[in-house]
Order: sequence, then C-alpha cells, then structure tokens
Amino acid sequence: MEVYRVGTLTRAAEGLCVTQQAVSRKIIMLEEELGVRLFLRTARGMIPTERGLRLKEKAELILTAAEDIKDSVGANPKARQAQLKMGFSPGTLFSLGVERFMQLVAGYHDLHLDMAEYSDSECETSVLDGSLDFAITIIPAADKDLTYLSLLRDDYVVLLGPRHPLADRTSLRLADIVRYPQVMLDDSFRMQGQLMAQFRRASLAPTIRTRISHDLNVAYGVVADNEATFVFVKGLIPDAVIRKNVCLPLLEPDLCWDIGVICRPEVLARHPSIGELVDDYARMTG
Repeated sequence: MEVYRVGTLTRAAEGLCVTQQAVSRKIIMLEEELGVRLFLRTARGMIPTERGLRLKEKAELILTAAEDIKDSVGANPKARQAQLKMGFSPGTLFSLGVERFMQLVAGYHDLHLDMAEYSDSECETSVLDGSLDFAITIIPAADKDLTYLSLLRDDYVVLLGPRHPLADRTSLRLADIVRYPQVMLDDSFRMQGQLMAQFRRASLAPTIRTRISHDLNVAYGVVADNEATFVFVKGLIPDAVIRKNVCLPLLEPDLCWDIGVICRPEVLARHPSIGELVDDYARMTG
C-alpha cells in the first residue's frame, strides 16, 4: 500500500523503514503468486496497472475490515480476552485467501490477533521461544515441542513443456524425471528442502538446469522451451501457465505441500480458539 501511496520504491522503503530491495522483492513475490503485473516500472516511479489498482481496492477493503475488527473488539474490554501474537510466512495468507481468513477471524469476538510476517524458520523459532503465540507456516519442521494443525494441503506436480520427452505420460515419479534437467528453487524455500530430501531418500541425484529465487517466470520460460522440468505445487501455478504446458501428477506418497498452524501445546490449551479457528477454516473450505 505504501508504494501505491508514494509512487516510488525509494520513498516507500523510507516510509516502511526497510531497504528498497526488500520492498521490490515483496512486490515481485506477490506478482508471481498472483500471476499478474501490478506495477509498471518507469524512470518516474511505479505506475499501477489496471489489475494493480483492482488489487489495491480489495486490499483497502480488507484493511478497513481489519480496523473495524480492532475497533469493535477494543470497544468491549470484556470481549478482548485474548490478544495473541500470530506470525505468518510469505505467501501463506494469500494461499489461504486473505479476505476469507480475515472474515473468519472477525467471527471470534474473544480473539484479537497482532499479526506480522516472518520466514518459515523464524516462525518456528519465535513460537518456540514464546515471542509468538502461534504461526502459520509452510511444511513445518518436525518438533516434539510444537503442535501442528494442518490448514491446507496440496499436491506436487511436474510442469513440462509440450514437446518434452515425458509430456505424453499420465503421471511421473522422481525416478522418471531425474535423468532430465531440472529447474530448482533456491535453498531458502522450504519446499525445495523437502524435495531434495525426497531425492536423497530415493538415492537419486537430480541434474540442475537452473536455480531461481523469486522470479517464477524464469522457471516457466525454461519449461515452455522444453529445456527442463519443474516440480512445484499445483495450486500455485497460474492457470495460463498450465494451459500452455503439460502438468502431471507427481506420485511420491511422502511428498505433500502443507500450510498449517504451529503452537506450543500449553498455548493451545489456554487458547482453544486457535484450534477452533483451524477447524472452522477446514469446514469453510471443505
């Protein structure tokens, strides 16, 4: 919202007290996740596209609703029984549906959330040390001191170009694709670590064609040119990309993408609304 307001990355970064690179990276990640261009980068600044303006309108509605939630809860001290700190890793709320999730939270009049974004590993560390009450993260690491409640699961698929040698198959295993070049995410992505662990368990060593950080369009371009395959989460691939390529199920039973809530058992016992929130989301989306 700050970029929309001030019009340049430099001024937005100054207003948010972060680096210009951090603001730019967040915009790129959001554009990749939504599959649309939100801004035109010009010498005079950042100019919102038509879809960017539509997103701004939606975001303003969500922010207004969030403020209304705070005001209504704050107006009744008795209702404000639990003020919890919640972390969320990048992209998780958009995958869950920001507006849908906020509407669900609004129904809990005894629950006030102070929310902030952290990396997946920071979410786990902060929940463990008590600086966060709970967090929404992707494929949390197994930890006996944390309770995990799944919110959303999705399947991994293999994205291939229409003329790739494997494009006529109906499904694939890692053993099928390992002899062909792969597009890989960098190691900062939790899903990349999970995928490589699965390769190791199968005693397989993939050939890496290229690694990407946040620009998924690079991966989609390499795939479209039939130069490599790309293992990714089905629900995160734009429909336009799927229509132009081949998207096949990856049959690896131990490999599943998962967004869920992590918290300490004692926190869940004190605040059962956290578990109820997860159950209500499952009912809403099921």
